[in-house]
Formats: sequence, C-alpha cells, structure tokens
Amino acid sequence: MKEEKFLIRGVECNFKVAGEGNPLLILHGWGGSSDSWTEVSRKLAANGYKVVCPDLPGFGKNPPPLKPWSTKDYFAWVKDYIEKNIDSNFFLLGHSFGGKIAIPLSLEMEDKISGLILIAPAIFSSKANLRGKIFATLWKIIFPLISLFLKFKIFKKLYNFLRYIFYSFFLRNPQYLKLNLTMRKTIAIVNKEDFSSLLSKIKVKTLILWGENDKILPLKQAFLIKEKLKNADLKILKKVGHSPNLQTPDLLGEIIFQFVKSYGKNFY
Repeated sequence: MKEEKFLIRGVECNFKVAGEGNPLLILHGWGGSSDSWTEVSRKLAANGYKVVCPDLPGFGKNPPPLKPWSTKDYFAWVKDYIEKNIDSNFFLLGHSFGGKIAIPLSLEMEDKISGLILIAPAIFSSKANLRGKIFATLWKIIFPLISLFLKFKIFKKLYNFLRYIFYSFFLRNPQYLKLNLTMRKTIAIVNKEDFSSLLSKIKVKTLILWGENDKILPLKQAFLIKEKLKNADLKILKKVGHSPNLQTPDLLGEIIFQFVKSYGKNFY
C-alpha cells in the first residue's frame, strides 16, 4: 500500500492506493480516514483489485475545507477526483458518512459504477434525541454560571472537563470537541441533510451491510433502505458494531470480494 497526493480544486490531497486491477473506491465515515481501511484494502488488493481510499477533507492527512461543507460539496470533491483519475468503470463503497456521499455519486455517475456497497450509510437526517435535548437545556443553565468563574485558571480546567463529560454522556460524541469551527459547522449541516428520497432512483446493483450491534445508526434503518432500493441485497453482520472495517476486517474484506467478483463482468 502506498500514499499518493493528488491536486483537487487547488489543494493537495492524500490518498492510499493498494493493488492493481479493477478499481474500487472507498469513502470512509465521519471521524475515520484511509488508515481505518488499511486491512480491508490489503485483502481486496491481494485478490486483484486496485483499492483507492482518500482522506476526505478535514480527516486524516487532508486539511479541512476553507468554509463549512455540505454532503454535496464532498460529493463534488470526490467526483472531481474520479473524472481526472479513474478512466474505467469502478466499484464504489461508502461507510456511514461516506455512504451518504455515495448516494448522489451513484446517480450522477451511474454509467461508470459497476456495483455499490453501502455499509451503515448515514442517509437520514439526525434529529435531536432525548439525550441531546436534555444536554442543550442543562448547558443553557450551567454555562452562564460557569462563565462567571472562567477568568480563574482552575475553573477553565473544570469547564473543559465538564464539556467533555457532557458531550460524552449526553451526545456520546466527545470527538466533537476536537473539531475546529469549520468542521463543527460542517457536521451540523451534514446531519440535517436527508438523502432517503434519492434511494428509489438508484439502479446500480447494491449490497447493504449493517452491524447487528450498531450503536450509532439503528439496525431498523437497514430495512428502510433495503425497501427503497430496487436492486439491493441486505446482509446483517452478527455481533458486529458500526465499524466492521475495524472490528472484523477479514470477514468484511471477504464479503466485499465475493460481491465485486460476482459483478466483475460489468467492467467489460
């Protein structure tokens, strides 16, 4: 596996590339990177595929965009790369947020995509849950009280600790605190977008994979997506969570390989 740099929209961007053969493009999930797909990429490369996995802008070694992006901005970024660097048909895999990006791509570039693999795609909008509402209410009450003491160094440390606890327990997303302002606004935009209305328009053969124990996106979404897609198979991964690429990379690599092997004829 090697790292390559490509100039996309005037910005040098990092990609990982493994193997030779029919191309397979992997779009990682939110908070992930090309590193999180290393083991799966190696397995697929060993079976005769050229696996390309970019660090999406704001993740891995790629800097964040200059302004907050929507999913359509990420889609345009990936599309630009494909048009300049992939001159044959290819398989497209999207995990979580990457799956959301893959939806408009599979419509816009339908003639070039031989097969689509969606792993727990974050297609639906994320509405505030009960924990989030409690968090927002409590924070509005507590923050003004804490802010009175922020001029003292010891209370600044307490403030940061309380923020971490609140985001960890109520939102279950302590990583949010590590994002810069642009990426915080980006995730707010992305979470509000709902691409479920596009599913019925997708014609390309699709494999949907979902972890039985996914705590990030509920399993019931898998069946809703399967119902809307006209040409899709659904496979539930037993005892697996939201990131099978990290939890069971060998199993995931084998499932993906069997799918792309079955539809390899579409390359010709």
